[in-house]
Amino acid sequence: SPISFEGDTSISYMPLVKSSELSGLENTPTYFNVEKEWVETDFPLSGEVVAAAFEGKLSGESRSKMVVIGDADFALNLKPGAQQAQPQPEDNIGLFVNSMDWLSDDTGLIELRTKGVSSRPLDQLEDTQKTLLKYVNFLLPIILILIYGLVRAQLKRNQRIKRMEGSYA
Repeated sequence: SPISFEGDTSISYMPLVKSSELSGLENTPTYFNVEKEWVETDFPLSGEVVAAAFEGKLSGESRSKMVVIGDADFALNLKPGAQQAQPQPEDNIGLFVNSMDWLSDDTGLIELRTKGVSSRPLDQLEDTQKTLLKYVNFLLPIILILIYGLVRAQLKRNQRIKRMEGSYA
């Protein structure tokens, strides 16, 4: 469902998601004929806003924020009539999480969060580099634990010797 805003200039309106260049509207209830041959003229609209953010004095005198999305079940993974959960598109989840972060953010912490996941696959490395990384990942923690244990044992030994040498009376 498209979203349009005609209101107060004190309210900031920011479109978040727009439809593609080939979009159209249908009145509810909508019944689709699967045998219909669709043509480009059936989709006369483009760039319809389907998600938007609002910020300002929405109600009363205090500033507030609101995100409106024209699809009520975009974040659900169970469609009406479905028996099992369906996989959810990553973009829908990203929009939902970013919306919640923006709505609850008072201190600017959203700017610190990573916006994407960078992939660093091991299959792009040479065999020698892969082998080196495997040994470092396996041996380094063990070596660090051994060093910590040896240093701690030496400190405890020095402390014990120092107590034995002292004259406690």
